[in-house]
Amino acid sequence: MDKIAQNTLYLTTPASYVARDHLTLRVEVPVYPAGLPPEERTRDKAADWRRLSIPIHHLESICVFGASTLSPPALDLCWAHGVAVNYLSESGYLQARLTGVADTSVVLRRTQFRAADDPGKCAALARQIIATMAPDLGPIMFRQMCRPCAADHRRQTSEQPQQSPARRERIGKCRSQSTNHRGHRRARAPDSSARAI
Repeated sequence: MDKIAQNTLYLTTPASYVARDHLTLRVEVPVYPAGLPPEERTRDKAADWRRLSIPIHHLESICVFGASTLSPPALDLCWAHGVAVNYLSESGYLQARLTGVADTSVVLRRTQFRAADDPGKCAALARQIIATMAPDLGPIMFRQMCRPCAADHRRQTSEQPQQSPARRERIGKCRSQSTNHRGHRRARAPDSSARAI
């Protein structure tokens, strides 16, 4: 049985045939006699044929299950219009996928190059990139700022001379903050003044 759902043609009947007819695909599906075992279902044992014509612009993809055939002109039409053809086994394992070449429009490339030459468009794009990256850069920037603190801490542990209280406070502050910013957000402690509802 063939069915069309979400712009996809599913060929599930063995020995189905798809041919090209101008800008449409002509689908021939055999109707087998009742009681014919699945292993004996071939084109010559079909009792009747169901025929269907589908315009190519109505399709997004074709899924071929088992031993069905697409003619070379039908494949060419699918390739030219960006319709993917998926070959699957009778049990549904993907065996091959044929897709057309992506649209490499010269107009699109020229528009991209013009945008790259426009400082206003470049600045707008850079703002969008930075806005999406900024939340992830916070912990990284903090680690970079605390590297001098880590060097001070290493010096403090290797040499035990007298240090000023301000320096000890700075090292302690960096150490406590670096444990809170290790790439994840720590849950806040419950506010003691908050009441449970």
